[in-house]
Amino acid sequence: TYVPKLFYRETWFQKVIQQNPAFCVKMKLNGHFNNLPDEWGGSHFFVGWCHTFGQFIPEDKYFAQHPEWFSEIGGKRVGNMSQLCLTNPEMKKELIKNALAAIKARPNAAIISISQNDYPTTYCQCEKCKAAVAKYGGIQSGLVLEFVNSVAEEIEKVYPDIWVETLAYQFSRKPPINIVPRKNVLIRLCTLECDFSQPLTSEKNKAFHDDIVAWRKIAPRMFIWDYTINFGEFHLPHPNINILPANMKFFEDNNAVGIFEQGDGFNQNVQFTPLRTYLASKYIWNPNIDAEKVKLEFLNGYYGKAGPYLNEYIKLLQTAVQRDKYYLKYHQRTTPYLHTQDYID
Repeated sequence: TYVPKLFYRETWFQKVIQQNPAFCVKMKLNGHFNNLPDEWGGSHFFVGWCHTFGQFIPEDKYFAQHPEWFSEIGGKRVGNMSQLCLTNPEMKKELIKNALAAIKARPNAAIISISQNDYPTTYCQCEKCKAAVAKYGGIQSGLVLEFVNSVAEEIEKVYPDIWVETLAYQFSRKPPINIVPRKNVLIRLCTLECDFSQPLTSEKNKAFHDDIVAWRKIAPRMFIWDYTINFGEFHLPHPNINILPANMKFFEDNNAVGIFEQGDGFNQNVQFTPLRTYLASKYIWNPNIDAEKVKLEFLNGYYGKAGPYLNEYIKLLQTAVQRDKYYLKYHQRTTPYLHTQDYID
């Protein structure tokens, strides 16, 4: 009998795979987009998935009558591409009402996301919000967590078994001081700013490493949103296959109970998509398995006689990017590590 530490396991590669329930059961995936029927174990569905401030308090519905519910930036309330004014009690009351209605509409959900919009610089700068941020070490995540905790407290009164998730992402990635998540709150930490050619334990990723270690001290349960593909150039080689197992082990060692591996969910058979899906699924289930053995198992089984040569190609890309000391970003748009000389060597 084996019981994984991660109760939530999901990869996001190639929709024909991630939405194939039989394949997901075989690979032991059970996330929001896997859509497993109950008789096959079911999925852990979200209400809202992510970036839900705008879903529960949409600007087109509320801004005209309640501009004070939205971010104040430069002395002016902003409704377009904005966050919310998290110290406004009337806004919070409305958001809680809407969130409870959304849970009621999806009774099979396990988690609701109460999380910031995907705009990195539009958090509220009103005097009340600035004062609240100052209480938590001048870190925006403190105010976000204060707000989410208070919403989670009200949700728990009606739905005690629902987890309330929020993002530690961009301006809210650093952990605050003087506050901890409530018992029903999940922190989903995002690896957006990392160097994806190096393990997260490397010196290049020290900032993220330190953040997750600090979050671990205050959050008994962590969710991880990890990025494993180049969203700037989907078709170009992304040499991170050989560092995935070390990262999975790092996540599990730091209180992760759920992982979402966001890869290329749009293109079919690009960038070793089948291989990446297989490996990520195996590592999420058990990050202590023999990574090289599992990789060769797939390469040889899927590509046949070409398997050993493709393995050499994967190693070549990894060697090239590390030799050039190239910073492999989430939105990488150039590939200086792809030189003709690399292939001659």
